[in-house]
Amino acid sequence: MAEKLQAGINLRIKIVLVLFAIWLAAILVMLFRIGVIQRDRYQDPGNSIAVRQFFIHPMRGTILDKNQTPLAWSTVYYDLTMDYSSCTPETRQKIFDRLITVIPEFSTTCTNDGDEGIVPIYQDLTPEQLPQLIPLVEEFPVLAVRPRVDRAVYDDPAVRKLLGTVANNENCLTGISGLEKKYDKVLTGTAEIFEIIVDRFGKPILSTRKILQYPVPGKDVILQFTVDDIIKANMPDTATEADKK
Repeated sequence: MAEKLQAGINLRIKIVLVLFAIWLAAILVMLFRIGVIQRDRYQDPGNSIAVRQFFIHPMRGTILDKNQTPLAWSTVYYDLTMDYSSCTPETRQKIFDRLITVIPEFSTTCTNDGDEGIVPIYQDLTPEQLPQLIPLVEEFPVLAVRPRVDRAVYDDPAVRKLLGTVANNENCLTGISGLEKKYDKVLTGTAEIFEIIVDRFGKPILSTRKILQYPVPGKDVILQFTVDDIIKANMPDTATEADKK
């Protein structure tokens, strides 16, 4: 009787072990299928959510005259922006109250509650203000300090006409007329391209940064004439016919 009972117990143990082995094998097969066979299927959607690709455009080169006088140059400014779509009015007001302690004049520059998306709420931050804003930006993910690139030109109509204009597409300056267009490739350089993983607030995780293309700075262009040459060449001829004779 005892032998039959022991045999029954052993049989049940074997059945449990076989079922456990089958379950474990099924788990391993499923993990192999997900991790190896269907890896791209699951990885691509995940990357599209967590991995972002960014471009950092190098500073556009300067256009100088024959005497090394700058005629067109790029200047970087820093703006404080807020993602209005991702914060409540209460959070927004809390941020505004805190900002006034850092930037006293901020109260006169607040944007209205009807704004949506990422909006600049204060422009042209000073070097002294930037470090003071770091704790606030870290506490409120809807805030960000973003660079803004502008193109400055020599203050003369003839010079501005000769230089032409540039288009600004997310801080990438492209010449669309005049000398800016003629020397666009030389002035622009090559952008840095990198991938980085972002958190659920869209903030980059710096330790995951992977460079895909290294930048090449834009080069300066030195013209073969001076500012005075440009101005004189565009001065109207006011001499009369008698004077010319």
